[in-house]
Amino acid sequence: MRKVRFKELRLTATVELKLITVTPLRIGAGKSLDVGEPDLPIVKHSDGTPVIPGSSLKGVFRSTLSRFLGKDDRGLDPIFGGTDYASPIVFTDLRAGSKDTIEKPHIRVDKARGSVARGGLFQVEAVPDNTYFTGNVVSYNLPLSVLAGVVAVNKALMDNDVVRIGGFKSRGYGSVRTEVTRASLSMPSTENSYEVELGNIIGGTKVECNYKVEGNKLSIKEKYYTGEKDHKDVDSAVTVTGSSEDGMMVDITLDVDSFLRLGASAINMWRGK
Repeated sequence: MRKVRFKELRLTATVELKLITVTPLRIGAGKSLDVGEPDLPIVKHSDGTPVIPGSSLKGVFRSTLSRFLGKDDRGLDPIFGGTDYASPIVFTDLRAGSKDTIEKPHIRVDKARGSVARGGLFQVEAVPDNTYFTGNVVSYNLPLSVLAGVVAVNKALMDNDVVRIGGFKSRGYGSVRTEVTRASLSMPSTENSYEVELGNIIGGTKVECNYKVEGNKLSIKEKYYTGEKDHKDVDSAVTVTGSSEDGMMVDITLDVDSFLRLGASAINMWRGK
C-alpha cells in the first residue's frame, strides 16, 4: 500500500452543488458607504451577481459535521485544513443565477427601553427566495466516503431546515434546499490504491483506500484504522454512469443517489451505528 501526501494526485473528486433559496438569504458585505445603496449590502461578484463565498460555505459544512458527530472542531483539521494541515477539500464561490436582489426594512431595539432605538430603522439587502446558486466542492486524495459523507450530512440537514446559511437566521433568512447535480472523479487508472493520514475522525489516524472500476460499478474498499491493527471498513459500490480515458487519467461520472448513499453509510459508521 503506497502512502501518499495530499500534493501527490491519486484521486480528485468533484461535486457540483445547486442551492435554491427557500427564504431570503444574505451574506453581508459590511456597512454601505455609498448613497443609494442599502445600509447592509450583500457580497457580490465584480459583475454584480450575488455570491456565497466558498469560505462561508466551507465554514457551514465544517461546523455542521463537527456538531453532528459531536467532535471537537480541530479534530476535523485533516479534512478542512488547519494550523498543521493544508486543506484537501476546496469550496468554490457559488454564484447566483440572477442578479436580482431585494431590500427589506428592519429595526434595532433599545433593550433597556424595550422599544425601537433612535435611528433604528435600516435597510437590508438580500437574495430573494427561489434563487439558485451553483458551485463545486473539490477534494484531493480524500477517501471518497469522506467527501460523500460531508456532502450527504449537510444536504440532509439543510433540506430539513436544521442548518441555514448566512446572517439574520433568527429573522427567518438563510433557509435553502440543496441539489447535487453531478458527482465525478479522476484516477490514474481503473485500479487505485493508496493510504492517507486523516486524523482521528473515528479514533485512528490513517485510511487505506482501494478503488476499482468493474463494469458499471466503482468498487470501494476503505479501512479506517482505529488502532495499530483494529479498523472499521467501508465496503461498498457506487454506480458508474460514464467514463473516459485520455492516456493519463480515468474520468468517471457517478450516479448521484448511490454517491449520497455511500455518504450516509460512512456517517453512520463514524457515529458507531
